[in-house]
Amino acid sequence: MLEGMTMGVIISGSLIGLVGFFMFLYGKREGQPLTLITGLVLGLIPMIMHAIVPMWIVSGALVGCVAVHRRYSGPTSVA
Repeated sequence: MLEGMTMGVIISGSLIGLVGFFMFLYGKREGQPLTLITGLVLGLIPMIMHAIVPMWIVSGALVGCVAVHRRYSGPTSVA
């Protein structure tokens, strides 16, 4: 199980998981379900993927989608 775990995979997984954790907390606090779900998925990606490049590509795509959605979705008000 741990034969494919290099130091790069461990550090990358930790950083991506940390970003996911903070996105999850932010989405929960602000009431934004897309950010909350993306944070949850980012926290799970390092457990599923063990290759550095695909892990960063998928993570970057997810964060980019959230950023584009937030920029172009217009103003929202939380009741």
